[in-house]
Amino acid sequence: MTGLLHSLLKSRSLSMAVHVALWMLLIFGLTSFHGTTPYFHDTDVLRGQPQVLPPVTNLADLYSTQMVQVKITKQDATSPFYTRYFVPAPAPGPPPPPTTRKIEITYLGYYKTTGSSTRVIVRMIDTLVEIPVGSQLVTNLSISAANMQALVLTNHAGLTNLLPMNVKTIVEVPLK
Repeated sequence: MTGLLHSLLKSRSLSMAVHVALWMLLIFGLTSFHGTTPYFHDTDVLRGQPQVLPPVTNLADLYSTQMVQVKITKQDATSPFYTRYFVPAPAPGPPPPPTTRKIEITYLGYYKTTGSSTRVIVRMIDTLVEIPVGSQLVTNLSISAANMQALVLTNHAGLTNLLPMNVKTIVEVPLK
């Protein structure tokens, strides 16, 4: 079926027939088919009985401002453009206060003297701190181990942070 339709559309005889038909339509259109155009005229004015006028005694009440005020107060609105269709979403509340803070800690090294435990030198924010291994550094971080490459901090849950030597590390700790 598709092959027959395709060959018909490509044939010269079809294109010639369409060409002749279009020329014939143009000729008939120019000669108006020997018909007449309809008579277009203005509308006829009907002269009949005058219409009965509507009663206008209550017309002043329709445009009084008292009626408008009554309608607005019934809607509990502050403007005449009040609608119950659109209700804006409530404004979001303030964000909750932060529960953690970030601290910059730099591990600077450790030392051990005779007769004492290993002590660690750490720069927290802008202050130098020297504390022994095993003590608490910040809110919930305590020093677990110290060696030449890194410092190991452990929190109460057992999670560890590894701070390499002479590298600023940002650690997040809970507020007190």
